[in-house]
Amino acid sequence: MALSLPRPRPGRPQTEVGRLSTVINDMLLQIETAFAARAASEARMRRFVADASNELRTPLVGIKASIDLYRMGALGMPADIDRTMDRIAGEAERLPRLVEDLLKLARLDETQAGPTPRTPRASHSSSPPPTCARSPSTPSTTYARWTPPARSR
Repeated sequence: MALSLPRPRPGRPQTEVGRLSTVINDMLLQIETAFAARAASEARMRRFVADASNELRTPLVGIKASIDLYRMGALGMPADIDRTMDRIAGEAERLPRLVEDLLKLARLDETQAGPTPRTPRASHSSSPPPTCARSPSTPSTTYARWTPPARSR
């Protein structure tokens, strides 16, 4: 699902309205990017869950089929029963390994898709607008802190 937010038309960059429209456009772009990243993450999760359920279903179906054969009496010979029990044991041993592998993949995906820090954007002008004050500890390419203009009496 693509999110398309209406954007204000950019004004002249030397005016307060122009700077405001630029900031709003940047903010809307960040929101659209965040929604797209969330949609991609949800799609990856759905694929992962589908793959995990298929991987877990395979040994379970093998175990159930072997049990059904035994219950129907299709395994009359002791050698057939032994082979079937070996097959069930093999599938039962495979399940914990699959679960462990899936948990490792989930943890790996969690660490790779962890929170992404906000990256500073380059300033659109060489100097901040007169109503903005930059924090002295941050470079000029980071976000500005707004300070209200002094009230005239």
